[in-house]
Amino acid sequence: MDITDCSGYWLRDAPARGIRHICWDGCMFPNATLENPDTWNTILKAMMDVRDAHGWIE
Repeated sequence: MDITDCSGYWLRDAPARGIRHICWDGCMFPNATLENPDTWNTILKAMMDVRDAHGWIE
């Protein structure tokens, strides 16, 4: 799945639908995955790619 592309569908008209911020839910990964710094670098890159492609909601 292309996170950046797919997020555009979900973020379309987000402010009009009352979406003010986005949370990332880490509970879908085991602790061993979350303890790996590369995991966080990957997540941060994905979040930045989404922001750059679709803007930032404040």
